[in-house]
Amino acid sequence: MCQVRHASEEMTVLLQRLESSGCQFQRNGTWYSAQDARAHLQKKLDYIKPKLASSTTEEVIDLIAAKSSVSGVSYQVKCHGSQSLESAKWLLAQLQALRQFGSK
Repeated sequence: MCQVRHASEEMTVLLQRLESSGCQFQRNGTWYSAQDARAHLQKKLDYIKPKLASSTTEEVIDLIAAKSSVSGVSYQVKCHGSQSLESAKWLLAQLQALRQFGSK
């Protein structure tokens, strides 16, 4: 139970970071704002939350934020003129920073 709460709490912080990042988020070939990305991923998180059991944050990222459940195509994140990268890599880097430095 503690693991689920922890993963859920970390995902909440990660989605907040995405929303405030100013980055763009590509889903199924279309670029969206970070706010729209957060809303989309939050809906997916809310849907699977009862099924998480003892999932880690890394597993949750893979389940909801790595690729489209419809097309199977990887989501992309593009920040401030840099090249896009897979959203899972971006979120995992944010997770590492969160764990190392805390939520601030």
